[in-house]
Amino acid sequence: MNPSVIQLLIDLADQKAKTASIALASALKNEQSTKDKTGTLYQFANQYEDNLSQKALSGMSISDYRNTRQFISNIEKIAAQQSIYIELAKDAVSQRQADFREIEKKRLTYEILKKKQTKLSVARANMIEQTNADELSVMRKGF
Repeated sequence: MNPSVIQLLIDLADQKAKTASIALASALKNEQSTKDKTGTLYQFANQYEDNLSQKALSGMSISDYRNTRQFISNIEKIAAQQSIYIELAKDAVSQRQADFREIEKKRLTYEILKKKQTKLSVARANMIEQTNADELSVMRKGF
């Protein structure tokens, strides 16, 4: 295989690896953001739960209590629904990791091919040099 073709394949694999690493970083950031949002929702629900407990001790109307409980319940439902988005984000991360590994594997294969090709080229050059030296030696001896 032509050395320039192998180098072109390596360059393309490098570009793909860079793009894949950016996509992976974005997926990881999205996963973390989704987890953070879910955590914030649960914290928010807990804060409202604490406030409700304090207000209930000091006295509050049944309708205020029921409305606050409903509000807390809605927050908890939304937070629970976020688990779907967390799973989707995890799946995206797994896919991006697999994509990156596949691209990197190809790039490394191309690097190995390039090294083998370089070794073969050096071996050929040495063999040609040896053949030329042998012919020169024979010609000098007059055979």
